[in-house]
Parts: sequence; structure tokens; C-alpha cells
Amino acid sequence: MNLVLVYITCPSQDLALSITKELLARRLIACANFMPVTTICRWEGAVEESKEVILLCKTRAELCDKITSEVEKLHPYKIPAILTIPISANHAFAQWVKDETTQS
Repeated sequence: MNLVLVYITCPSQDLALSITKELLARRLIACANFMPVTTICRWEGAVEESKEVILLCKTRAELCDKITSEVEKLHPYKIPAILTIPISANHAFAQWVKDETTQS
């Protein structure tokens, strides 16, 4: 089983929470962590600086397309950052992620 972190930037804690609850309800992720950050990037020809929340979701690699589709429906950004990072984990945690993301 291939585990991944799905890294998503959100404009607010409320949106990060909303996305997390939806992904959990659909059993697409096992859990998520939030971290406030300052983001600086070039957007449409100008340098932008904003406060964002990073959402780190633990899941199985085969669910990434479904997660991306759901996040794109819920996210207000024209181009949301949805990044997949392969990870390894101890056996017990990996099994827990599998159990939590398996639909019955």
C-alpha cells in the first residue's frame, strides 16, 4: 500500500476544516493537520503575500484523483495547490490509514 500526504493550501482555517470534514465523511483521508503560514508568490504578474492554512491529509495514493476532484469543487482559488507527497510509515499507522479510508 502506498501512502501519501496531500498538501493543500487554504485561505482560511474555516475552509481547511470544511474540506477536512468532507474528505473524512467520504473516507478519502484518515486524518489531517492544519498549520498557519504566510505565502508569497507571483500571481498574475504581481507579487502577492497572504496568510494561508496548510492542510496535510494522510491517505492512500490511489485516492488522490478523488481527493483532487473534491477539493477543486470546494476550493475558491482559481488554481488551488493540491500536491501529493509519497511517504512511508510504521506498519500500525499504515494499517490505520488503510482501515480509515476503506469504504464498506
